[in-house]
Amino acid sequence: MGIKLGNGKWATKEDELLAYRVIEGKYFDRSFDFARSSTTTRVNKDGYIEDVPSDTARIDFADSVDGALLTEPASTNLITYPKSFGNSYWIKSRSSVELMEVATVLEDDCSSDNTVNWTVNDCTLTFDTDHYVIDYVAATQNIYRDDLTLTEGNLYKVSFKAKQGTGGGVMAQGQLSESLGHSSSAGYISYSIPTDWEEYTFLAKALSNTDQITFYAKMLSGTYFIKDISIKEVQGFEAPKVDGNGDLERDAYKLVEDTSSGEHSVASSVITVTGSADHYQSLFIKTAERTKIGLREAQNSGKYATFDLLNEVVMDENGLTAHISKLAGGWYRIDYGCNSNVWTTMKMKVHLLDDTYTTGSPSSHSYTGDGTSGIYIAYAQLEEQASATSLMLPTSEGSTTSRVADACNGSGTAQDFKDYNASGVLYAEIAALSDDGTSRYISLSGSGTSNSIVLRYISSDRVLGSLQKGGAGQAEIIHTLTDMTDVHKVAFRWYGDTTTASNGRFSLWIDGVMVESEDVSGLTFPPLTLTELNFDRGDGVGNFYGKTRAVEVLPYMSDEEMETLTT
Repeated sequence: MGIKLGNGKWATKEDELLAYRVIEGKYFDRSFDFARSSTTTRVNKDGYIEDVPSDTARIDFADSVDGALLTEPASTNLITYPKSFGNSYWIKSRSSVELMEVATVLEDDCSSDNTVNWTVNDCTLTFDTDHYVIDYVAATQNIYRDDLTLTEGNLYKVSFKAKQGTGGGVMAQGQLSESLGHSSSAGYISYSIPTDWEEYTFLAKALSNTDQITFYAKMLSGTYFIKDISIKEVQGFEAPKVDGNGDLERDAYKLVEDTSSGEHSVASSVITVTGSADHYQSLFIKTAERTKIGLREAQNSGKYATFDLLNEVVMDENGLTAHISKLAGGWYRIDYGCNSNVWTTMKMKVHLLDDTYTTGSPSSHSYTGDGTSGIYIAYAQLEEQASATSLMLPTSEGSTTSRVADACNGSGTAQDFKDYNASGVLYAEIAALSDDGTSRYISLSGSGTSNSIVLRYISSDRVLGSLQKGGAGQAEIIHTLTDMTDVHKVAFRWYGDTTTASNGRFSLWIDGVMVESEDVSGLTFPPLTLTELNFDRGDGVGNFYGKTRAVEVLPYMSDEEMETLTT
């Protein structure tokens, strides 16, 4: 029996992916060499995303309970804040993003005079009925609290109301700014001070175990008012990813519509991209009060896709193919692609959709929100690829995140394949990641490409089975699939000798059917020619990027056996 991989039997360790031979009922290790010099992610058996160390093969369970080897090209997530939707990188329109409140740090509703708890610099602080009055003295004026307890690394939601005063105050820059912590780097956002009361909310992370919240105002003279000051510790909702201890990460936000009429959305800042490349946006979502959502390219084209989570379907798309796939815990991954043509910038935009939406661009769907309904979102990704690939997340946000390509090859020796040079079967249960015009190979070869048997996915959904001896093609059979990104059972069968081509018989089998008959002449190999099994064409070119459930090198089979194998 030749080398086998997969069929629900998987084992990995650093630099190796287990394959095996069965000889007289005993299993012998025939591992592939595996390389990828970066960490990445997979979907585990429980249906959650988890990290995979560098140089470790990924057995992904997103599409099968038996798992599949996932091999992907190099890619980069161009979104620099893929987790923190509360960051100013994400621009909210008639919406907000919410986290779960877990503790109250400060609640000062100004129902009584608590000015004694505030420290004052270059201004005066007085109490008036239901608010504080800050009166300008010098340009660095601020007030802050020194009696708070914060925890380094934790998130806090700060809320307050403010308006301009009545003492003839003149705004130098028309801004009220606030920071969480002793320095503005811990969380700093600027607002124009309104003429009437307006509520503000922002999120900040404590950079140290500090105990200070500071309000600054840039004024030349006069006063401003502030009230209803609240600080609450918050954390994310459970996300579709687990940490190293198997606990769910708390990275999810809830995108909530406001009470106004129009589109309710959140959009990324402008992202620099490469023109004339395909780009795929992806996002993880979970239903709350809303069950429909849209993704849109908002900088140039308005290409979009919309999704119905209740029915688990793509509702409408304008661009490249859109997909929806189910994970554990009620989570889904949605994605769609568009071609950037000559664009140099893009924006990713997420739209809430109410029950009245049916089709059309989400940007043109207007409705009046109720102020509480929304949907859970996590892990945004934009990449220059012909399909959406596995999730790439940074250890700390603020820059792009890249993954290096997978490489898997070099299983077996000449002795392992000594019975398969003149006849045999190369079988694979596989799906390509995309039909991007590139060739991707699984090959049984003799230390290079001049002597090889290959299964090869080429453009336009075509699969090719071929045998090449001494650099000369002996047999080449091509068949067009309905969709190469679907899983297919593909097998190439060969039989012949080294001197008489007319003795050769070759056939290609796909999903239980011989798609080409055996009336193809050609030579096969002398003993000990074939030496290794690879996920490329035998020389490191044409890596097979896709999902592989099984690969086997088998003895020559009858038609009935071939039908059973590929069904």
